[in-house]
Parts: sequence; C-alpha cells; structure tokens
Amino acid sequence: MTGTKRGQSHAIEWTWSRQAKRILVMAGMGYVVFWIIVIPYYFLAHEPISFISQAAEGGTFLTFGVLVPTYLLLAWVRRALAVLIDRRDRSRVEDQ
Repeated sequence: MTGTKRGQSHAIEWTWSRQAKRILVMAGMGYVVFWIIVIPYYFLAHEPISFISQAAEGGTFLTFGVLVPTYLLLAWVRRALAVLIDRRDRSRVEDQ
C-alpha cells in the first residue's frame, strides 16, 4: 500500500464538473454504440437515406436532450439526499 494507511478511504472527492464529465462520456459512448448499430442496419435492411437523418435527429435528441439532463437531475437528487442523510446522522451523533 503506497502512501495510504489501512482503513483510509480511497474515494475521490465528488464535484459537479467530475460528475458532468462522467455523464457526458457515458452518453457519448452510448451514442457511438447507437451508430455502430444503425449504420450496418441501414446497409443490411436497404433503408432509404432518410433513415440516417431520422436516426441522427432521434438519437441526438434522446441522448443529449433527454438522457444527459435526466442523469444530471438524478445526480443532483442523489447528492442532495446524501447531504441530508449525512446532516441527520451528524445531528444524531451530537445529540447522544
């Protein structure tokens, strides 16, 4: 164990910028996987060219217009609940 004592936490400090980066990277990777599925389907199913533009519009909207804001909102709710629970637990310890 280099530089840490037994029992110390290895947790990285939570920040909004770090959380937003994680969500955007995850969404971007999912978007790439989406295109890995869509492009072969376009060629194999002999779809019209409008299929690609519809996939681009729909996929972009779902990924960056729905998923990213929803995940950011859920991250905020989770963080707010964690702070409230931590405050509650600290007040209980102080009361004892």
